[in-house]
Amino acid sequence: MLKKLSLTLILLLLLGCVNTPLKNSSLSPKEQLLEQKINDWELGEAKGLFSQIRPTLDPEKLDKYETLISEREQGVKDLEKLINVLKAAFSKNQFFIIERYTDKGIKNKIKLNELKKLDLSGGNIYTTDPKFKKNHAEILALINFYDESLYLDIVFNFENGQWKIIDFSERG
Repeated sequence: MLKKLSLTLILLLLLGCVNTPLKNSSLSPKEQLLEQKINDWELGEAKGLFSQIRPTLDPEKLDKYETLISEREQGVKDLEKLINVLKAAFSKNQFFIIERYTDKGIKNKIKLNELKKLDLSGGNIYTTDPKFKKNHAEILALINFYDESLYLDIVFNFENGQWKIIDFSERG
């Protein structure tokens, strides 16, 4: 009798463990895809998918996804503004502005000091569209002088609603 009782308890325990949900099992496959699109800054696709699954979401998740998408959209706008500020600062040799948006570190300080030696005021500055991944964005900046070009890979980090340059390096 004791064996049957203990066997029954063990089986109930095992069945209980098998039926416990996994961490992300509360998200449907479309919700998982939506979170992936938001995290990868694919906001056009995220908004389309969000409008598809909107009727199936509870109010808490609706608010969560609306907030995430709007924060990302604001982040894109803020990065575009920052890129324009940096372009203007480079074209006027105003490195104190660039320093304000650059992560403090010895490596970045050395690179900025090298750039300060150049007169960038006569150059035309072009940038690529940002490429986003998680909380990072990367652009290629081209500073075109009369017969020379300087290519800079610039990496930004998005933290606490603000973009900072965490790395930049000369390509070439």
